[in-house]
Amino acid sequence: GIANLERDGRGASMPPILVIKSAMDSTVSNDAVIDRLLGRLPDNGNEFMLFDVNRLAIKSSVIVDDPGPFARRLIEDASLPFAITLVSNESAESRRVIASYKPAYASDFSEKTRLDEEWPAGIVSLSHIALTFPPDDRLYGMYPPEDDSRLYLGSITLRGERGILRVPDNWFTRQRFNPFYGYMEARIIEWCER
Repeated sequence: GIANLERDGRGASMPPILVIKSAMDSTVSNDAVIDRLLGRLPDNGNEFMLFDVNRLAIKSSVIVDDPGPFARRLIEDASLPFAITLVSNESAESRRVIASYKPAYASDFSEKTRLDEEWPAGIVSLSHIALTFPPDDRLYGMYPPEDDSRLYLGSITLRGERGILRVPDNWFTRQRFNPFYGYMEARIIEWCER
């Protein structure tokens, strides 16, 4: 792992890494990405893209673990050897989304780009699985297929009594597609072409 590369003095030989993550991710810890991966690598073009929560749809008082302090840590820490792109609400009163960019070793964002996108109604955050699926994905996307015989696991909204289905109730609330997939895809291509 990374510790072996550091110990052997081979950390600088690592190729650049682009990490794309939802701020609310029950699978991969935000702190682990910073403290155990990106923060231990040299400044060789690494970047961390983080999708914040929809701050218009949900207030921090009801979030179990608000990622706001983590995002502030990333913004204010000028010792981080990697760039950061934070995708977030333009303001707490807007569903419109901006991408804020901070270069390695900077203490604030150097540019903010207003995206031609906004948080869809009812979506409070992305999830670990949602990042890789576009809204038009036939299995996990925003809209069910016209053919009722096709399996669809995207935006399912079922209501009724708990325990009547073979899958846990909380399974239906997990976000399964990335409404900002187009922006993310363009940034990946741009990053790879550097």
